[in-house]
Formats: sequence, C-alpha cells, structure tokens
Amino acid sequence: MKPQILIADDSDAMRTLYSRILSDGRYCLTFAENYREASALLTAGTYDFLITDLMFPDGFGTELIKLFREKSSGDKCMLVSGTLTPESAAEKAKELAILECLPKPFKLDYLLGLVSAALSPDTGNAAGGE
Repeated sequence: MKPQILIADDSDAMRTLYSRILSDGRYCLTFAENYREASALLTAGTYDFLITDLMFPDGFGTELIKLFREKSSGDKCMLVSGTLTPESAAEKAKELAILECLPKPFKLDYLLGLVSAALSPDTGNAAGGE
C-alpha cells in the first residue's frame, strides 16, 4: 500500500509544485487548501506524512501538526514557511519535534529526499522488529 501524504497549503502554486515533485507513483497524495479542510481530513483519515504551511487565513500549521500527532504519534511531518529564516526554521523544528521545518524557497531535491527517507520501509520501523 502506498504511503498516504496530506499536503496542506493555501497557495495554488505550492500545491501544484508538491504535486509535480511527489507524483511519481510512490505516494498517494491528498491536498487541502485551508486549515479547516486539512483538520477535517486529519480527523477523518489516516496519513503517514504531513506537509503543512505555517500560516493559513483560518489557522496555523502548528495546530495541524498537533492533530497529526494525536492520530499517528510520529514526527513524520514537515512545516514549510515563507516567513522563517534557515536559523529560525531549525529552531522551530526542534521546538515542535518534527522532521523538518523548511523556509521557502527550498530545494526540490532536498524536500523529495526528506519525504523519501521518512517513508522508506527501511526507516522508522527499526523499533517495531520488522
């Protein structure tokens, strides 16, 4: 079964970008264009990875991360923001205990590598004895 990724971003251009770089057939992508839609999807479904923008007109990506954790109890989430510097992004990732916090613009290969590594069958399951 393909890993399920929820991508929450209020920018049409960013959703299109994520679709282009992650639509290689390895993942099942679900998109949300606002906080309300993303929180409803997280509440109703199960996702293996979350990519969320920091700020939405109707909420904050940090709250989506909390909701994601309640459902999946993991750090396989990524916060993306145009308002953070590389230094503040690193601090925010530590503060939230998430995989990564990326300032925009980011390198596409870097994002793809993070997602691929996080969802690889060889990572994240070491403690599960598989």
